Amino acid sequence: FNATTHIRRNIMRAPLSKELRQKNGVRSVPIRKNDEVTVVRGNYKGHQIGKIVQVY
Repeated sequence: FNATTHIRRNIMRAPLSKELRQKNGVRSVPIRKNDEVTVVRGNYKGHQIGKIVQVY
């Protein structure tokens, strides 16, 4: 991963739910350790809610 910090921050973003979009006025935010996330794509869509353990 050779990207600079400001580029990596843009790559490692997650979209917000519709409620949070309206509340905060942004579509996505950079992920950080201990953020709660929901799986929205793939086999586990909607079934798992977890926390971010590590971010590079």
